[in-house]
Amino acid sequence: MQAGYKMLMLGTFKTGSLENYFVSGFLKLGFDVEVFNIELDYKDVISKIINRVNPRFLLKELNDKVIQLCKKKKNDIIFICKGMSLFPETVEEIKKYTKLIVNYNPDHPYEFYSRGSGNKFIESSVKYYNIFFSYSKNISVSVKEKYGVDSYCIPFGYDSNTIDKYETQYEDVCINSFLFFGAWDEGRSSFLNEVKRDDLEIFGDPEWRTKTTSKEFIQQNFKNRKLYGSELYQKIKSYAGVINLLRQQNLIEASHNMRTFEVPGYGGLLISQFTEEQASFFTPDVEAVYFGSPEELDEKMEFLKKNDQLVLEIKKNALNRSNRSGYSYDERCKSMGSIFDKYL
Repeated sequence: MQAGYKMLMLGTFKTGSLENYFVSGFLKLGFDVEVFNIELDYKDVISKIINRVNPRFLLKELNDKVIQLCKKKKNDIIFICKGMSLFPETVEEIKKYTKLIVNYNPDHPYEFYSRGSGNKFIESSVKYYNIFFSYSKNISVSVKEKYGVDSYCIPFGYDSNTIDKYETQYEDVCINSFLFFGAWDEGRSSFLNEVKRDDLEIFGDPEWRTKTTSKEFIQQNFKNRKLYGSELYQKIKSYAGVINLLRQQNLIEASHNMRTFEVPGYGGLLISQFTEEQASFFTPDVEAVYFGSPEELDEKMEFLKKNDQLVLEIKKNALNRSNRSGYSYDERCKSMGSIFDKYL
């Protein structure tokens, strides 16, 4: 792989954002990476309403800045993560100022299952990319067939830097509780409310509190904060298992999400809704545990709670599989780098 590519990455760079993992991975490969934040900072409700009615009103200045930045500094690669705030004509324009323009979309590019998963700008821009990366095999095939764009599947991964940073702080224990962490949505809260296990702890955004006032179980078991850094890493490793509830789109696609790799990669036991793609990454009942209904989840949790040695064995198997199969984001970046070599 050729090092030294000049890359401009356009995306969002908040704590836990996918873009940060990619930046780190490409820097390790010797890329010269510059970042530019294309997320608008909505400071009031009025701005949000205006954006829904006429997003170009708020986005024109941002798009002009992106074009000027790309004109000023020629890059080998412009790497756009998702790109909801970029006009299609902006993507078409900045393509003139780089050798390769690529997109990585952690959602579906033209079938939108929830607000925030995509918009018309993303769908209309696909045709302008030299390379389109998706986490899903099915989406990659669909994009190539629908738009004639070279498309590759690069699954999600886990951040090996987190392991390097926090490994020495971890004590090898397996507490007798289960963990769920993630953003609130109605489907997830309804599912967990059917399970109703006192040994299940829920972490996430404040909406878990404000939007579940009628769900007594959620109100009692929500810990009223998100998990980051060392605390997240330690809880993944130490809890008996981590519950993974997929989005509707993941179930329809039979795909996976970020949690699929993050939990095993950090030494935890993944307990997830079943999809064929996940089972290809982690063998059922050997490297992960899968379920279909709230009743089946309850049964699996009860069984695991009574079999500590099995829990530890599955954790070990999953961690070995993650390392052996190269599921880290550093390895994902190497895969993308090898693809870049074919075009540059």
